[in-house]
Amino acid sequence: MMPDSKIDWVLLIAVLSVSWLIAFDVTAFAIAMTHLTDIFQADLNTVQWVFNGYMLMFAMWVIPAGYLADTYGPFRMLIVGMSIFSVFALLGGFAQSIDVLIACRIAMGIGSAFLWPALLGSLAHILPSAYMSWLGGLMLGAAGLGNASGSLLSGVILAYVDWSWIMWFNVPVALIAYAFMGKKIGQLNIIKQHKAVNLWSIFLLMIAAFSLFLALYQIGDDTASMDEAMSLFLVFLVSFLLYLYCDLKMLKTPLIPRLLINNHQFRVILFCVSFISMGFIAVLVMLPHYLMSQLHFTSVEAGLALLPTIIAYTFLSPLTGKIGQYISAKYVVFLGYCAMILGYVLLLDISSLPVYGQLVWTFVLVGVGVGLVYPVIMAQAIRLTGKEYVSIVGGVVYMVRLFGGALGVALSTLCIKLSTNLLQGLWHTSLLFLCLLLIGLMVWLISFKALISVKAST
Repeated sequence: MMPDSKIDWVLLIAVLSVSWLIAFDVTAFAIAMTHLTDIFQADLNTVQWVFNGYMLMFAMWVIPAGYLADTYGPFRMLIVGMSIFSVFALLGGFAQSIDVLIACRIAMGIGSAFLWPALLGSLAHILPSAYMSWLGGLMLGAAGLGNASGSLLSGVILAYVDWSWIMWFNVPVALIAYAFMGKKIGQLNIIKQHKAVNLWSIFLLMIAAFSLFLALYQIGDDTASMDEAMSLFLVFLVSFLLYLYCDLKMLKTPLIPRLLINNHQFRVILFCVSFISMGFIAVLVMLPHYLMSQLHFTSVEAGLALLPTIIAYTFLSPLTGKIGQYISAKYVVFLGYCAMILGYVLLLDISSLPVYGQLVWTFVLVGVGVGLVYPVIMAQAIRLTGKEYVSIVGGVVYMVRLFGGALGVALSTLCIKLSTNLLQGLWHTSLLFLCLLLIGLMVWLISFKALISVKAST
């Protein structure tokens, strides 16, 4: 392990670059939705699985990958994840059908799931102890910046080359980052815990997640029956309840450590992450589609439209620790929620927002919201345990974030699909997420008395 007083800046930048890259892929195809529907002659309900296939597999595999990283070390998981991610990014660029592209994106999601805990575990040993409070902010800061910049870079790619380069862009970035960090991570002296992986819990959780999103897909499919969707919802409910029973009551090695699940603060953190992520990803995916189809923006202009979100997020993320010197972490999250809610309140008036200038404040407020919430949330979650659990804690938090984002995309698509036109669908989407954010804020306020008053900077 490196000396506690020294930071390897090259290794740190390489780790954060890969964190940015795998988050970039969450929203990379937001700008390309219209292009993909035209190129592959597919409807919006099918194209959304280019997003949700990646996020869903990422979310389902990130906890098992966290256990494997703790057991076998982050270096081996880094090799596995980087190999899967890069190979299928390369193959996906040659896809001749939407099904092949979705399959490649699903495989990339699995590769990303192996990368995330390996990166988080490595970063915990790269940073000196005095800087451990920056761990959550750095990882989620890089990931949030990746989410926000995905549409911008993809817009430039679509304008000057082809959609395939959105996939191929990943390959050189991933390989260059690995060249700088692979050997160094292998030299880190990280203790391996040799845990037994709970295969039953993994299986049940995967069945529950897949059933939920397939049910949402069936509802939006004109050729599917409501009975099929309700059957899938029933499968989701049964498998999720079985997972909870097995993981919390029966098995000696639960998928999520009981010290986390039994912690009220950690449960509130997960709830907060899921609701914020739904609102964040929905804006990044659906508003560029609106700008291109209704306001006739080019792909570059639609990508540039997200700059206010990127700037607000990038500016606030590193400052959140300083803000926490004066305001308790629970109040920082409260302010982040309020910013997101105000952004959606403004978006409810979308029918009278014919020009982009009137949408800017929504983009700014969304960036402010996630810039305040994500770094504090991750730091709080990691603070609940020591370094030895950082991979699984990071995996759980990011799993919930991805599930929230994927559910946000699915619900947005469903609202648009069931509405008479895109404008009405976006209004229904805004109202839905405004209600969800208000529920999240109410839960956070009710939980104030039970939360530990820990400042974001400690």
